[in-house]
Amino acid sequence: MFLRHSLLFRYGLLGIITCFLTIYLFNNIPESALAQSEVDALKDQIDDRNNRLKEIEQEIATYKSELTKVGGQKNSLQKAINQLELERKKVQADINYTQNRIGATDLEIDKLSIEIENTEQEIELNKEAIMETLQSLQEMDGNSLIEMLLQNDNLSDFWNRVDELDQIRNVIGDEVDTLVSQKILLTGKYETNTKKRADLIDLKDQYSDQSQILVGNKTEKDRLLSATKNQEAEYQKLLKDREAMRAQIEKELRDFESKLQFILD
Repeated sequence: MFLRHSLLFRYGLLGIITCFLTIYLFNNIPESALAQSEVDALKDQIDDRNNRLKEIEQEIATYKSELTKVGGQKNSLQKAINQLELERKKVQADINYTQNRIGATDLEIDKLSIEIENTEQEIELNKEAIMETLQSLQEMDGNSLIEMLLQNDNLSDFWNRVDELDQIRNVIGDEVDTLVSQKILLTGKYETNTKKRADLIDLKDQYSDQSQILVGNKTEKDRLLSATKNQEAEYQKLLKDREAMRAQIEKELRDFESKLQFILD
């Protein structure tokens, strides 16, 4: 009787232990498999993020290289624009200087015109005086000796009068010659200044054409510079976006690695 109860107790205890062991194994085996699955998933996500991080790093390097290139182009364009602006200012100064010379030449031409006109008037007046003197001499030559004596107190006064008129004629004639020479000189100066003015106008036109070319070149450079700045701004925006994406992926990587380490621990 005692032996039978002892056997029952022994076999009953073994059954209970077997039952608990089965329950324990049943509850722990799926948890281990689940943890391994989560580890694999985390590793896949980490690999995916690392691959994406490499792509982003490559894109960042590309954008930085393009920014360096665009920056060089921008600096070159800005330098060229500054140089063109300096040249334009110099040409404009040449235009202003030439215009001042044209103005001064115009004044000189006007002055010469007035002097020529005055000289011509003096010549005409002197010619009239000579004509009057000659007319007086002719009248004297045409008068008879009696008429001369009647017009003058004595014959010596008459000859003195003749000599006086002759001297006047010679003086006026010399003055006319001088005025004619002066007119020739003034006319030469007038023609010289007229040609000078024409040359200055041609020079001013050349400067004006050069200025227009410089303005056109500067406008084109300004357009290229504006496009380059826009391109630079676009690359900067793309670079900023990629750097933000890199920071986000690095944060996700740290989170995944932290979770993986926790599971492994």
